[in-house]
Amino acid sequence: MFYQFPYLCPSCSEDMEMSIRVSSNGTSIIETQAVSTTPIVDPKYDDSEWVPGNQISGPLTNGRTGKIQDWKGEIGTMFIEVQDEVLPEIGVRYIDEDLTKAGTDSGESTWSVNDFAVNVKNTDKQETIQGFSATIYEINIKFIKADFNSDGQESSRNNLNYQFQLWLSEEVPFTPLPFQYEPFKENHIPPYNLSPINDLVVSKILENIEGKGGLVKSKLLFENQEWTIEMNNVRSTPPVPMNKFESLPIISSSQVDNFAGPLFIVSMLRDGELKNKGSGTIRIDDQELTARSSWKVNEAGDLVIVVTAEDQNTTFFLVRPLKGKPGETTFDVKNRPGGSTLRSMNKDELAQHSNYFQVFGLISQNTFPTVISGFQSGYVTIESSGKEIISGHASGEVYALQTDQLSENETISFEISFASKSGLESFQFRSPESRVAGR
Repeated sequence: MFYQFPYLCPSCSEDMEMSIRVSSNGTSIIETQAVSTTPIVDPKYDDSEWVPGNQISGPLTNGRTGKIQDWKGEIGTMFIEVQDEVLPEIGVRYIDEDLTKAGTDSGESTWSVNDFAVNVKNTDKQETIQGFSATIYEINIKFIKADFNSDGQESSRNNLNYQFQLWLSEEVPFTPLPFQYEPFKENHIPPYNLSPINDLVVSKILENIEGKGGLVKSKLLFENQEWTIEMNNVRSTPPVPMNKFESLPIISSSQVDNFAGPLFIVSMLRDGELKNKGSGTIRIDDQELTARSSWKVNEAGDLVIVVTAEDQNTTFFLVRPLKGKPGETTFDVKNRPGGSTLRSMNKDELAQHSNYFQVFGLISQNTFPTVISGFQSGYVTIESSGKEIISGHASGEVYALQTDQLSENETISFEISFASKSGLESFQFRSPESRVAGR
């Protein structure tokens, strides 16, 4: 089934629309595009090389909303980023829209949402929309959005009160995707809520209309203004072409950095860059792989030792930022902190953090890569550190992210040994630590 809604965007340079395609198994995809163009979700493009849609929902995403991300230029692949439902807590003060909670003495301006309520009423009124019998629901939303200055004093208080009318039809398969756009989200039109507040509103709406059918029309009423969208251009179509999506990695939003970072590092390795370089072995669980190895210290002092089994598409990177060539000793391991934590480190904290080795990697023996994003425990021993050759071994438990389905990090055992030869002339790696140190 295919249908469209107007895309409410007064600031857009031309008229826009949302195109939706749904299958009987619950899979749906949505695309926003200019009215003058044909959307890629149209069946005429099913045999093309293009992956259709901006977002997807269905069994593949466990019923959640997933963004279709094209990062081929950065990490060599497209993937589906499934949104984590992280919602603001009522009465809690936040520093930003990422829902960073304010400390007891944050010294920053903050905001909170209070007295939040979403009430849904079945009017028992029926109306036919594009040939579908629909029931009208009235939804009343009320809350207070408060802002606080850096001294913790309330600086403003907005009482929000607005309504939606929803026409829902059990003859149309339900999809959450229209609720990710106006008039529910995106802020092209009032009430211009913060994104986390819109997420909270939509979450409560979807919770209350579950099992009541698909959206065929909606109306937003806010301060004597109305915005209405109604489905149009309805037609039967073949099912969503799942072959376009079943080969894409599926990652939750909270795991995107863990997924993309190692892939980005791997993408900087040129084919054949380790040819005629040093040797090594990689042991993962009970499997031992023969590998090549090379090392480099860049101008910022970042050391990277690469151990790769090219035939098995498996590569590990041992990284020690800022400290240059290592001495002959055993090093403890530690993972890189998040960006905000790293940027907040002073010179001494950064120097202490850089004493440790980190690990990243990629195991791609199957269709879907397993991404290695850090140590759970372990050590790195440097046995010799010469002008051309650095040799040693590493062992421990590492965090491994499976990408064929939504999952959290698992831990797997690994061991690597290396007699690594200086090289990697074309490998333009630079650690985030060295970027922070160079500020």
